[in-house]
Amino acid sequence: MNRPRTGNAITVQLRDEFDRVIVNLDHDEKARLLVIKADGAYFGTGYALKEFCDSAINAVHRRPQRRPHRRHPFLWRRDFQLSRERWMRLFRLRQCTFAVVHRRCAAGFMTGQVLYVAGGPRG
Repeated sequence: MNRPRTGNAITVQLRDEFDRVIVNLDHDEKARLLVIKADGAYFGTGYALKEFCDSAINAVHRRPQRRPHRRHPFLWRRDFQLSRERWMRLFRLRQCTFAVVHRRCAAGFMTGQVLYVAGGPRG
């Protein structure tokens, strides 16, 4: 990830590119390892919330209003399922996956599986 000015926040474009990498790796018989690293002071700060919220708000206006009481964009079953499938592809990947977490990682509560092997913070 190379977006140090934003703390390597995940944008829609970055998320989609990352998903394509995962799909391609899953079909690659020679690749044995996926290393995820980032530039800057943060390994990651989670999703770029403004971009995702703007995208969700725009989607509200594009969808039909059959049930206005169920229009909250973050509760749409289909969107949640697509997001879940996207991250489960990474979880089920045949290759070993390493995240080179340096300095700070301010988000990632959904990953839940972080293993710190090296010592504490440097300098």
